[in-house]
This record gives sequence, structure tokens and C-alpha cells, in this order.
Amino acid sequence: MTANRPYVLGLTGGIATGKTMACEYLKTLGAIVTDADELSRALTAPGGQALPKVRAAFGDAVFYGEALDRRALGRVVFADAGRRRVLEAIIHPLVIDGVESAIREAAVAGKSLIVLAAPLLFEAGMESMCDAIWLTDVDELTQLRRLIRRDGISESEARARISSQLSREAKRQRVSHIIDTSGDIADTQAEIQRRYEELLKRLAH
Repeated sequence: MTANRPYVLGLTGGIATGKTMACEYLKTLGAIVTDADELSRALTAPGGQALPKVRAAFGDAVFYGEALDRRALGRVVFADAGRRRVLEAIIHPLVIDGVESAIREAAVAGKSLIVLAAPLLFEAGMESMCDAIWLTDVDELTQLRRLIRRDGISESEARARISSQLSREAKRQRVSHIIDTSGDIADTQAEIQRRYEELLKRLAH
């Protein structure tokens, strides 16, 4: 953290590991959260900044009218790493621009802390923007079962989505703190609250 720049706490986690729950709970604690997923959805919503490049790269087959067919696009990019990298090259720089803008706005508002929630924090190269990084984490079998149940997809589809992200082991080695979300949600939230309040106290000194 530098003068006039808020402390940036990165929050990441593999798909279906509880990152959204942690993000929403941090909001209830008063945290200012910038969600990379929300930025990405806005970029690919009707009229979104990324849509022309997505259509040029993937064609009309991943659209219905002017709207992006997210399921169709997902089937393409989760089955082909090369196509996924094409999509990431379109989306990630625009998301990073949005995050940088949010950090500047927080600085102008005199905020001391901002949370950057991003499932692809490392894949998008956003870890350098963070002063610390928290990881939501569960074992691989729990993650797989949660994803199948949550999205109503097959095991093979779930495994393809999980393997499209940086491995669990690689992420665990690169973060400041690991939040195990496999237990009772109240216990997980209590840990998040304790860690968050400790961080606020540290920043206040």
C-alpha cells in the first residue's frame, strides 16, 4: 500500500469453493468489494464493451440476437484451452481497467481498504495489484460435487471447468491466508470476520 492508495485485499478461490459466500459476507461487514465477475458480466451484457470482439472471435453461434449465449460460449471455451485464452485476452484487460478505476475511486473517497474478488486473480495477472490475498478452499471431491449440484452439469463438464483454472496446489502456495469452507458456514463466517477485523485494526495503526 502506498500513500493515497487503499490497501487491496485479494479474495480468490476455485469455482464452487465459497468465494461468493465470502464476498457477500465481507459486504455485510462493511467492506467495499470490487467483483471481477460482475465487471466481466457487465462487459458481456447487451451493449457491453467486450461484445463486438467476442462476436468477431467466436461468431454468431455464441449469440442469440444481440445477447451473448453464455452457455454456448462456455461449451466452446471449456472444451478448448486455445479458445479460452482468446476469450481471456479480450476480457481480462478490460476487467483490470475496471479494477484500477475502482481503486482510484476508493482512494479519492479516502477509503483505507478495498476487497478485490476475482476467481481468476492469478490467471488474469491481478495478484500484483493486491497487498494480501485470501483463498477460499475445499478438497477436490467436495468442489466437484458442489459444482455438479450447483450448475446441474455432468461430471466431465465439471472437471473441465475446474481444470481450466490454476490448480488448487498452485493457488495455496501463493496466498496470504487460506479459508477452509468445507465446514459449517457460521464457523467460516466467524473466521472471515475475525481476520477482517484484525486487518482493519492493523491498518488503523
